[in-house]
Amino acid sequence: MNFKIQPRIIPILNLKDNALIKTKQFQEKIYLGDALNTVRVLNDLDVDELIILDIYCSKNKNKLNYPLIEKIASECFMPLTYGGGLKNIEEVKTLFSIGIEKMSFNSLIFENFDIFSKVCEKYGAQSVIASLDVKMQGGTHNIYCNNGTKKLDFSLKYIIEKLNNLGVGEILITDIEKEGMRCGYNFDLIKEVSSMTNLPIIINGGADSYDDFKKAFTYGATGLAASSLFTINKSFETLMINYPDVNEKEKMFK
Repeated sequence: MNFKIQPRIIPILNLKDNALIKTKQFQEKIYLGDALNTVRVLNDLDVDELIILDIYCSKNKNKLNYPLIEKIASECFMPLTYGGGLKNIEEVKTLFSIGIEKMSFNSLIFENFDIFSKVCEKYGAQSVIASLDVKMQGGTHNIYCNNGTKKLDFSLKYIIEKLNNLGVGEILITDIEKEGMRCGYNFDLIKEVSSMTNLPIIINGGADSYDDFKKAFTYGATGLAASSLFTINKSFETLMINYPDVNEKEKMFK
């Protein structure tokens, strides 16, 4: 029996301390405001799912902000993924206990692959997202971690082959140079990653319109993530929460 894969349109919210921010190419920061109020607005817009990333937690070696994460989880009526600063199975266990449904891992994959493997073995594909941040240099997509500050020696193909054998649920792939720029997704990157894996792919970085979602889906991404498109007024860079309604999504993917 053939099942039609349904695309998911996924807002990504970036945390820094207790507030939401928006970055450009992982650097310039725009303050967006209170996380809980934003989640409440997204609830009313019937969002497919939501990803919350504490983007400075790993880089600054901060402790996880469990009280804030628990408040966000209690307010969130959609499937919720958390990422940022995860270092061991106990932290993952605690996050599940306070309402997080999936975890996104980045630095841990490269800094302690054994622990990451144990997380995958214990919690399985339904709960684990591998997050890869890449930048094109010399015709090659190089991998970075620690919020895009540390270039790694592993090739994209090598890492994806390792993820294929671990029972990872999805791959979240972010183009650093396009992140926050509203210049369109890196469709060649989607095509490249799709050729390396059968895992579901979430593409992030550069989405500028709903047409980008439609095109990314045809290239092989089933998760279509964006931040600026859902939270920033493009002309004035002010907070503006929006999301396509049911009719708009039907037109995109009919």
